[in-house]
Amino acid sequence: MNRIEPILRLLLSLGVSLFILALILSLFLTEEENVSRVRLMSALKNISFAALLPYVVCQIGQTYFRAMRYRVLLLGGKGNVVPDMGRMFLVSATRNMFVDMLPARLGELTYLAMLNRGYNVPANLCLSSLTVSVLFDFMALFIFVGTIILYSLTISHVEGWMLTSLLVLTLLIGIGAGILFFGIHLAVKMKKYLTHSFQEIRLVRLAFNLAQSFAEAMDQTRRACIFWKVFALSILIRGLKYTGLFFTFLAVVTSNFPEFASLSFPEVFAALFGSEAGASMPIPTFMSFGSYEAGGTLALTLLGFSAEASILGLLTMHICSQFVDYTLGAAAILVFIMTVRKDKNPTPTSAPIAWKRYAAIACIIFLFGGGISALNLRKLKKSGVLEAQPEAGHEERVGDSDLRAARQLLGNREGMLVWSSNRYGNHDILLMTLSDMRIHQLTSHPHTEYFPRISSDGKKIVFARSKIPWVSQRDILSWEIWMLDLETRKEIRIAESGNVPTWSLDGQKIYFQRNGKQFVQHDLKTGSEEILFESGKNGIQDGLDIQTPDYDETRGLLAVTFRGIKQVTMLCSKHEDPIQIGGGCQLSWSPDHSWLYYVDKPGDIKNAFYRMNFETRKKELLLDMPMPYSHEYFPRISNDDQFLICGASTGGHEHDQADYEIFLWKMGEPRESVVQLTFHTGNDCWPDLFLKN
Repeated sequence: MNRIEPILRLLLSLGVSLFILALILSLFLTEEENVSRVRLMSALKNISFAALLPYVVCQIGQTYFRAMRYRVLLLGGKGNVVPDMGRMFLVSATRNMFVDMLPARLGELTYLAMLNRGYNVPANLCLSSLTVSVLFDFMALFIFVGTIILYSLTISHVEGWMLTSLLVLTLLIGIGAGILFFGIHLAVKMKKYLTHSFQEIRLVRLAFNLAQSFAEAMDQTRRACIFWKVFALSILIRGLKYTGLFFTFLAVVTSNFPEFASLSFPEVFAALFGSEAGASMPIPTFMSFGSYEAGGTLALTLLGFSAEASILGLLTMHICSQFVDYTLGAAAILVFIMTVRKDKNPTPTSAPIAWKRYAAIACIIFLFGGGISALNLRKLKKSGVLEAQPEAGHEERVGDSDLRAARQLLGNREGMLVWSSNRYGNHDILLMTLSDMRIHQLTSHPHTEYFPRISSDGKKIVFARSKIPWVSQRDILSWEIWMLDLETRKEIRIAESGNVPTWSLDGQKIYFQRNGKQFVQHDLKTGSEEILFESGKNGIQDGLDIQTPDYDETRGLLAVTFRGIKQVTMLCSKHEDPIQIGGGCQLSWSPDHSWLYYVDKPGDIKNAFYRMNFETRKKELLLDMPMPYSHEYFPRISNDDQFLICGASTGGHEHDQADYEIFLWKMGEPRESVVQLTFHTGNDCWPDLFLKN
């Protein structure tokens, strides 16, 4: 055992390290309601380590003084076994990591476990020092809240909820002090009024013994006259904590949210206090995500800021602070695991059993931590890129003969083709007039634009525009719906939050997906909106993301791709359970709504286009593009139901990054008759074709 013990400890340490890495990765992959994961990652990317350095310094400082406060309380309780400052620092850093992992700050119990099981500190001293520390944390917070209220009174006014918070803190401090210094003693004295048989019940006996030892430890601590020192340390700890968080908030808003730059320290403190209060609630959240942001968002919205920016800003700050806390905590717990010695003199008979248990635990933690980390890394890779790539590219060749072939294939009919392309440096909406096959740039906005759809009269297009300059198409949240009048070139924003828009048959309504969970109808005349479908309703499983919805308004049927644990295409109705079409994606109705088409496997390069008869549910191959452009996406049937327009690459997959070209095919003709319409090394995607009668 002595020879392999270092190896097992190293394996256990690596396992814990991988598990902590998985937790940290989960912070980056957290997607709060109405908050884009890609926007969040972009905000995190803009924050430098130098900007977080003040928080790191403050966090190390408050951990050191927290360890000092614990040690003062343990010594005041006359503990015979009190770890030195180095070991107490490990305990405090680990406690900081776990305190928010469980609701209602149950992570504080890590302190008890490490001191009692790792360093053999008596349980009564562990419990008394912890509870006194929590009480003094509330007292220090009372001082800070009171100071902020007094300061606010001198310059403006005080929010009512701050006064309520001060009252609640007063009650908590009073109740806590009463229980610790009087209630426990009263409970011990109640023992003599109980019957002897009741006192002999094992759990009752253990409870009274713990209460008795706890009361003795509290008496010793009180007689040591150390509370003023503990109070001063508590003020210092709380001051360092909020100073560090204030600098972290500044680092976040300076890089990403300039609207918050005008906030004063008292206002930032109010938001931080609201977040901490939310995180302390007995709500079943992991690492306090959700409850932390809700508390701070309430404070910021009362100050006049938008809920979306508040949630995103606080979530970014929360992740940054947790990243530092978990890095310090992971290092501390690894040192603790590598140095603590519990089983000093094992018996020869028990050694093999202990060795097997130790080896099993080390292997399980290593495999579990490694597996979760790998899954999170894979998820991170699928979240979309944070920057526009590749560059605009260049015209690869002149396709005059192909364009002439396209004109011939179309029978020289008039019309237009619209699509999204980054050939001018950013994803803009382009238009090709079929009369001369010339390309025109319809939009030149600095933000990303995609998914253009032409109205039934050919006079307008509707499309999605990102809320910030670059957004990956994998991000389903950070988009707005815009409409462009092709005659006047006037743009109108239809919805502040929406994606993948489509038209009604009469061109009077626009349908779109909102926040990945709702399918919305917008009336252009009245401006009113109606949620037609929503995840968790109408038989749709809760938590599924709605992607590329296409609505048959005559029958009330929604053709949609759902993405959750797996990806499926389905038909949804308000009155019947959803009908699963299969796997694949980009399910759409034909113009006359008599059949469906979508992308699925197999194909020459994975994908092909398939069609399904609505009545018979019979599936058949629609088109598998000839090589080398046989990785097909973005199928769209022309308004006259005769042509299919699509994008295809030679193997690149990312929708807004790969070198997709636009192709035209007359349905029913051999696949070799497909004609290429674009010849650019940039990205061309999501075409729509309109033909005049």
